[in-house]
Amino acid sequence: MAALFGALTHALCVPAHFPAIPSSVLFRVQTDLAFRPQWDKFCISCDTIARQAGCEIVYWGVKYPWPLTNRDYVCARRPSSFRFGLDV
Repeated sequence: MAALFGALTHALCVPAHFPAIPSSVLFRVQTDLAFRPQWDKFCISCDTIARQAGCEIVYWGVKYPWPLTNRDYVCARRPSSFRFGLDV
């Protein structure tokens, strides 16, 4: 957990390995909020609502399949590069 905007938050690192896709393309697809609803069938909407302290504050509306209910998320995200011995 880390302190962000005066509150304790959880940090998430998502390593991925797709040999046929360059890491720069994967990064752009994952971080392009306007494009996300086109490939993510559960995404209702995705928008940047603020930028602060080097972070982007993102609203993400998700429509999950039954029996789950819809969810609204507000996330602070700041991309970082990590080396795992792969193309990052």
